[in-house]
Amino acid sequence: MKNKPNNRFIIGLSFTFSLAYSVIRYNIFKEVPWVDFPLFVFNKVLALSSLFLFAIYQYSIVKNKTNFYNTIKDYAIIFGVMHIIISLLILSPSYFPKFYYSLKFNLPGAISLLSGTIAVGLLLLLLRKAAYIKSSYSKYFKNNAAILFFLAIAVHVSTIGFNGWFRMSTWPGGMPPITLISLIIVIIILVLKFLNRKK
Repeated sequence: MKNKPNNRFIIGLSFTFSLAYSVIRYNIFKEVPWVDFPLFVFNKVLALSSLFLFAIYQYSIVKNKTNFYNTIKDYAIIFGVMHIIISLLILSPSYFPKFYYSLKFNLPGAISLLSGTIAVGLLLLLLRKAAYIKSSYSKYFKNNAAILFFLAIAVHVSTIGFNGWFRMSTWPGGMPPITLISLIIVIIILVLKFLNRKK
């Protein structure tokens, strides 16, 4: 079909942009050691790529072209799951000192982990419903659960990076934090979902 999107190009572009942005911001301007690239920095690449792809897939829903974009949704989920696994592997005071107080989680850290866990649970529920239920109730449930999923992500990224969003002088190379970019993407996704509900 003429208007069928090139899924590989879209996925590759989203991943490449996320990779370049993360490397330039963290490894080059912030001078994060390259030894931390495979897990700490690459984990940010996966998170940002996943949200970009979720946003593109949500746009396809508004345009009623989900059949063309199912691969993009699959990769959004794959990148998201990889992000979750790596986050659990590196979760420690050395990587995330802002989450800890006297070797225990502080309030922002606890909220971030709780909202992230809620998001994972909602994603699993959405995948199960998508696989087994095809009723009108399922469509209603999926839409509302998806909204809660993205709201949980919004809380997750906000508790991680909120304190640095308004101190532009501290942004490495003047580049906005990935958490702020992620929140903007989530807001766009929620707006698209709202537009889809109005149809």
